[in-house]
Amino acid sequence: MAASSNHEVTGHKRGRYRSKQERLILTSTWSHDERELTAAMQLVRKSGVLGPLEAAMKMPPAPDSRLSVFGYLVALTLNGSTLHHKATIVEVVRLLNGFDAGALDRLGMRRWRRVGAYDHVHRFHKRLAALLDESPEVVDPNTGELVTCNWACFQRRLLLAAIPDEVMAPMVGNTDLALDGTEMESCGRLCGEPSDIDYDGEASPPDDAEQKKTKNARRRAKVLSVGPDGRNVYTKDKDARGGYRTGNANHPGGTYVGRELHLGIAVPTVKKTDGVSYVKFGSDVPPVIVSARLVPAGSHRGDPAVEMVAEAKAQGLCNGVIVDSGYTQSAPERFHLPLQRLGVSMFTRLKEHQRGERPGIGPARLIDGHLFCDSLPDELVAPLMPPVGATWEEKLPCMARFDQRAAYR
Repeated sequence: MAASSNHEVTGHKRGRYRSKQERLILTSTWSHDERELTAAMQLVRKSGVLGPLEAAMKMPPAPDSRLSVFGYLVALTLNGSTLHHKATIVEVVRLLNGFDAGALDRLGMRRWRRVGAYDHVHRFHKRLAALLDESPEVVDPNTGELVTCNWACFQRRLLLAAIPDEVMAPMVGNTDLALDGTEMESCGRLCGEPSDIDYDGEASPPDDAEQKKTKNARRRAKVLSVGPDGRNVYTKDKDARGGYRTGNANHPGGTYVGRELHLGIAVPTVKKTDGVSYVKFGSDVPPVIVSARLVPAGSHRGDPAVEMVAEAKAQGLCNGVIVDSGYTQSAPERFHLPLQRLGVSMFTRLKEHQRGERPGIGPARLIDGHLFCDSLPDELVAPLMPPVGATWEEKLPCMARFDQRAAYR
């Protein structure tokens, strides 16, 4: 009934071919909120990406443009500030179609036309994405600074521009980063399970219950091609790759095809600690995203994480990092050692297979990555960890055992 009602509303009979213009509903969604438009324009200007991108794309004078860099970035910003938004080109076109003549003039888009709008924005988007892939160096016409126009610069400037100056000022020198990654499945259709996943130096997925094969295991997905990085392409999304994700309430653990988004969230820094039971934190900071990287699934986690930490430290926004235990499985030369060279402390909870005693140095005992004196009691070598979701009363006895052990470091 729903399908037939849809055909009645759109006026299309079943089986009739519909053109792209008929299939895409490009009706305006812009509510003509002057305050939101002004705020989005100010954010784009504050980010400092406008001048370098315009210079790199060699755009004509703004008043003579049909779609300007400024207008496109403002539309992206407005779309992203909407609750439960969809990051699609269709949504951007709908916003642009809703701008009145005054708004289009302020955005340098006097020649904007709704006819063929989707195709024009699509071509513009591909051109901008290709430019950021090439990473050209251009001179910022506003500051005279030599800027590398790549995705990292683009993301960093827009993220930090969204944080008000009065909020950013207390954060400098008073912030640590909490690093975590989340999977983003590709929009490309996948039939079957990806095979021969290259984890780019990462540790293999854990051999737990959710990884065991069942009798009803799905067939292996067809490999459409091999990308320039030597990894298999399983969908029409040529930039997506196969990877592994842990299970949660929304999906079981296993392989998937898509990308992984790494985020760096601001948290209060550790000002002072005795390494046992005393920890003094700095003042509270807002839990905002200050750094991000989007990489193909299965890429080495250490590389984007180190880039994010170095980037945030240069901005005065990273004295230490709290990392998800998945990062700790990275090869030392691609994660742990670069963090040490940056002078950044790391706090994490180890996985069970990473715990225990290893060969030490002389009489010192190497346990859980730390050196302890040889007088450490055996009952403190491997204290029990509290279970996930444990209450405070359940955590206290476990914490006491770790505090006792820490005195022998």
